[in-house]
Amino acid sequence: MKVVPYPVKTNKEALVYEFISKGLKGEIVKIVRFEETESLPKKMYNISLVDYDPVTNEYNSENFTGNGDAKKVITTAGKIIMDFLNHFPNYSVYIEGNLKKKTIAYGVAINLFIDSIENNEYEVKGVEGDTNLAIIEVFYDRMRMDYSAYIIRKTIKQKN
Repeated sequence: MKVVPYPVKTNKEALVYEFISKGLKGEIVKIVRFEETESLPKKMYNISLVDYDPVTNEYNSENFTGNGDAKKVITTAGKIIMDFLNHFPNYSVYIEGNLKKKTIAYGVAINLFIDSIENNEYEVKGVEGDTNLAIIEVFYDRMRMDYSAYIIRKTIKQKN
């Protein structure tokens, strides 16, 4: 069964996206931010997915929300990544959780959607090790979940 993403709003620079998660804990504002990395190559943007509390004006990236809609949230985040890369086709998105269990969850999510990602002309790579001594390889082993991060970029078609 195909999961339909949540409706999304973005700023005009396409660097911040917002959507509402609806589930067991009610409505939770989710913010997806793209920030250029300083320690990685140019045109590499780190993605962060956080909960936002409009009452306290606080952001929380520490825990899983547990709202019962994880597949829909991940589907929405995947759609946001594709939108970002359509705006910036020469950029790459760097995905690393602030906790190891989140990075593993991102790997599982990529694994669930790898066919649609690859069919839509995006390339996924797994990062092994820290950013200074990283080994980067094409994400091909669907059972492998021990990457320290992932990189997604749009495949640039050569003009004939």
